Amino acid sequence: MIKYDCEIVLLFSILLSRADKKTAFQCSVFMPAADERILSMKNNSVFIEHWSYTKPNLIPKKDGNIVIIQKVSFGPLEMYEWGIDSNNIPYTCYQWMENDFFQYENYKINITKEELFHQIYFVISLFQQNKLSEWADMYSGILDTLNSRL
Repeated sequence: MIKYDCEIVLLFSILLSRADKKTAFQCSVFMPAADERILSMKNNSVFIEHWSYTKPNLIPKKDGNIVIIQKVSFGPLEMYEWGIDSNNIPYTCYQWMENDFFQYENYKINITKEELFHQIYFVISLFQQNKLSEWADMYSGILDTLNSRL
């Protein structure tokens, strides 16, 4: 079952113009071609079964991480994330947010390039199976860019 979130369009160029020089450089070096394709998408997230997948955020967060894959479940409330950290090293992160029972299982660890690519291939396949070609194409572009950067 697929359900689209509300329509939100980010203006990547405005964000870059407001960002500091380091952030603008990281964004333009990381995804020079795919950013336009990501911005043209009408939805920032999509539901597949009980998971909500969020569109990649190619602007580094305050800690310098670039989130490539993020999926959230609302029952139980938990989140998985795969991306590139501020040192250009792939990572994965898990957060239990439902209550205090499993908070000790939260983690953030470095992973190999191959492990990150495996996750990207997985979501490409998942989006293709669910007829979300726009999302599959977006992640294929990210994969191509990462292949030349990592």
